[in-house]
Amino acid sequence: AGEVIPSDQEFWLDENWNMVAYLPMFELPASAPDYYVLSPIIDNVLIAKDGDGNFMLPAFEFSNMPTWRETQGYKIKVNRDVLFSYPPELRDEDAVNNYSIFYNTQQRTDSNMSLLVKGKLLKEGTVIKAIDLHGNTVGQITSDGNSAGISIWGDDLTTGQKDGLVNGETFQLYVHNMKFTPTIFHMGSDLIFEKDGFIVCDIAPDAGVPTEYYLSEAYPNPFNNKTIIKYGLPESGLVSIDLFDISGRLIENLLGSDVKAGYHFFELNASSLGSGLFLLKVDVNGFSSVKKLIMIK
Repeated sequence: AGEVIPSDQEFWLDENWNMVAYLPMFELPASAPDYYVLSPIIDNVLIAKDGDGNFMLPAFEFSNMPTWRETQGYKIKVNRDVLFSYPPELRDEDAVNNYSIFYNTQQRTDSNMSLLVKGKLLKEGTVIKAIDLHGNTVGQITSDGNSAGISIWGDDLTTGQKDGLVNGETFQLYVHNMKFTPTIFHMGSDLIFEKDGFIVCDIAPDAGVPTEYYLSEAYPNPFNNKTIIKYGLPESGLVSIDLFDISGRLIENLLGSDVKAGYHFFELNASSLGSGLFLLKVDVNGFSSVKKLIMIK
């Protein structure tokens, strides 16, 4: 049967991600602000999470993780190589069970990223959903306060259906079915899926209409077949979006129709084209902007 490994056995965690077994035969709390289970190395912990997508972000004083317990495995990302051993058992039952309960109702897959949403608009009972560009829910949680940790689930490639996001895919946030827009990114720069990545942002209701015309850089860029284009219109107008090769030859008119004022995006599928440098041009109401696109196959 093998020898039992002592609960305080020291072992090395390598810089970046580590998958670790839980050695103690007793539970240890992972709640903020103490993060007791990882307290010996907490200054080196960037993020830790369990198989349900619950996670801790010590730098942002957040954890929605229940107590760590035997039979479970956990993922820990550290900022350098560090020697670790689990701390001793706590005898205070209240301390062991003192954690906030969050309700993550999205079906799990084998990959996810972590999103911490903050803002005074969040209250106990607030339902937050992450929705992909096709209207599918890829993350959902019920918050108990003015911050919430959401697991954004990746696609399980072994199934015959789309049940999550792939790297580089964009998603949106809805609070009680109203679209909300990040106002500040503390970590990350956009709502874009990256396996094992994490985003921290504040949210506010979508303002609905930008104050000026804009065309954002495509993401991802360089890209493989597909990329997301975002643009904004302070006024409605006839929008023309064209794709050119580097010599200026028109390849395709991607859009030529009236579009209402607001924030807009579309997915460019260039799978029929070969690798190379392309130009994307937007014209509307006298506004014109060009962005370079690089496709790599």
